[in-house]
Amino acid sequence: MIQMRKRISILAICLVAIFYGSTHAEIKPEADLDNFRGMKWGTDFSTLPKDEFKEEKSPIPEEKVFSKENENLDVLGVSASFIRYRFYDNRFIGAVVKFNFNRKDELKDSLTEFLGKPDKVDEEGSPPILKITWKGNNMWVNERINFKHEYILLIIHSTVEMEKRIKKKRDTVKEKVKKGL
Repeated sequence: MIQMRKRISILAICLVAIFYGSTHAEIKPEADLDNFRGMKWGTDFSTLPKDEFKEEKSPIPEEKVFSKENENLDVLGVSASFIRYRFYDNRFIGAVVKFNFNRKDELKDSLTEFLGKPDKVDEEGSPPILKITWKGNNMWVNERINFKHEYILLIIHSTVEMEKRIKKKRDTVKEKVKKGL
């Protein structure tokens, strides 16, 4: 049974890789949004209505993660399990959307139709996690299909906000090196 499941997973990965191809592509210009669900990248959390948000546990200590109360979980016509909004330095940097594994074909079709052909398809781990990436000027989208635990995460980030975060970390390291720490 496990052997059969591995073979099916590997076959699925090969088919996805063939379907997506390996040539360079970008997010369709009309899909390269400066916001997620109407919230602009970089929005300061203090400007948002607090009663709409509930803080969730963040897997990344320097980030705060929130869900919205009574939010419609339909994303690109596919029902999600949850949506989490990510903030760094109180600025909106991205979102994580979780889908049930049984939605993978429907989600793949919706993502390809909306975003276009992905930039990159990677596989890591055993059993494999398939990572499919779309990059744009305003945002990048990473779909992670976890075959072992049977779920899909859609990770959406602001390109500009993530570049600011990386620059801040780099500057902090440079400052520590200067001080001899």
